[in-house]
Amino acid sequence: MKEIVIRYPSLADELTAEVMVVHGDYPKVRKAIKCRAIWDTGASETTVNAAIVRALQLEKIDAPPRVSHTANGDTMSHAYKGCLVLANDWPPLVMRLWEMPPSDVDVLIGMDIIGRGQFNLWPEKGQTVLKFELDI
Repeated sequence: MKEIVIRYPSLADELTAEVMVVHGDYPKVRKAIKCRAIWDTGASETTVNAAIVRALQLEKIDAPPRVSHTANGDTMSHAYKGCLVLANDWPPLVMRLWEMPPSDVDVLIGMDIIGRGQFNLWPEKGQTVLKFELDI
């Protein structure tokens, strides 16, 4: 069982984390980019900024594109083969990453990851505490 605990200095309205997006052919291809991510329980699937997709040259998965609903409107989105490292001592999670339009967010961690484990959030002494546990 792996565990992440993040303490935000105040009552947070945005739950951010630092993650690594890794090329989908890891460990054969060792390209990775450190990214700013938001834990997003309203997102069905994990999405990655189009700039990250291009920078890592992620391989498109042979799947039909879908409409992604974003704060900036609807857009067509493609799926890519990739990995996500949620913490330094965690192995890469191999997964399908959906492309999102360029924005100030690199990654939205969606329910496809959150639903695999135990996600807990609570206030504590003026802080917000996030705890995510996953059996990997």
